[in-house]
Amino acid sequence: MSEGQSVGKVASIKPSQIEKGIGVVKTLAKLVGVGLVAGMFSLNSQAAPIYCSDGAPVTSAGTLSVTDFTYRGDNADDCYGVNGGNDSAGALNLLKVFGFEDWVRLTRFNAPADVAPGEFDTGGGVLSFSLVYYGLSGGLHQFALNASGSPTSLLPADMTLVGVIKQGNFWSAYLFNEVTIAADTTGTLNAGNFLTAFGPGVNNFSHFTFYGRNYSQPGPDPDPDPDPDPNPVPVPGTLVLLGLGLMGLGWSRKRRPLA
Repeated sequence: MSEGQSVGKVASIKPSQIEKGIGVVKTLAKLVGVGLVAGMFSLNSQAAPIYCSDGAPVTSAGTLSVTDFTYRGDNADDCYGVNGGNDSAGALNLLKVFGFEDWVRLTRFNAPADVAPGEFDTGGGVLSFSLVYYGLSGGLHQFALNASGSPTSLLPADMTLVGVIKQGNFWSAYLFNEVTIAADTTGTLNAGNFLTAFGPGVNNFSHFTFYGRNYSQPGPDPDPDPDPDPNPVPVPGTLVLLGLGLMGLGWSRKRRPLA
């Protein structure tokens, strides 16, 4: 077929065929528009995780509050949620939960009584962690986070911790800044007791996990009353004053009348 014949056939398309083609295009455009709107509605219907410090209510799978989780009587410093799926160190780091992406899983308690220990490499040794579930205390579930150091000189120390509660298909995270991990009176190494309104048998409780970061050890306290130097070295200002005093003494002796 020659080029001229091809052009001739295009030119012979009937107006009714052109109108039919335009109608098909319009129908497709409407279908695409409906699909986009439906997709946007589906995305917007699932609330994105937020921080409790933002001041907005979190109602995707229940209301979150820093009072849900306490450590030695103190509320959590912040909370984050509600998130779908399973929690992991990779998930927390990908989401940069509480602004960080170097979380390490320390230990996990799986209902009803399975504990998965974990470790944290401090760079100078290893801290080992495990969780103990003590049951209900005043209507709240009580957990203890136990730690031991190898070498033992790694403790006491401070760490930033995150406690994550998984219920059903959702999890929420609670921040505790600079938690002190030290030896308790029994001689065992204990990071302290945590109380939470969620636990085994409550709202499809699945597991409870601790993550940590930012290990540090406090330096020695400065001496509040150091011993004075028995042989202080004169500072320049002291030498100047001493010199002026000697000059004044010599001048007064020169002006003294002879007997």
